[in-house]
Amino acid sequence: MEKMGKKILIVDDEEETQALLEFLLRPEGHILYKAGDGEEGLSLAIREQPDLIILDVILPSISGWEVCEKLKENQKTRDIPIIFVTIKDMPRDASRFTSMIAGYFTKPFKKAELKKRIKELLDQEK
Repeated sequence: MEKMGKKILIVDDEEETQALLEFLLRPEGHILYKAGDGEEGLSLAIREQPDLIILDVILPSISGWEVCEKLKENQKTRDIPIIFVTIKDMPRDASRFTSMIAGYFTKPFKKAELKKRIKELLDQEK
């Protein structure tokens, strides 16, 4: 029996990062949704209920931090695992986010490590 792909939302304003993540994840059979800014990412997350969200911190409209907070406050989206993939190092004052997110990768990220973490999180899904 063929395994059905999981739904993954990629929220990043850089087309190169979106293309790289798509290249890594599409062969696994996942269903990918892409958003170029925080507002679009938030509305896609609520509408599509993805199994995982890959989120940039620095985004147009609202930041990845704000998107994360809003997703965790919403009953429909609070249990969706979030991985931050960003050029920015995790700021010290963002320690409150460590309990909210399932991973943090700084660009340029190691593809094998990111794929491994994504697989771990999706394998936990029921």
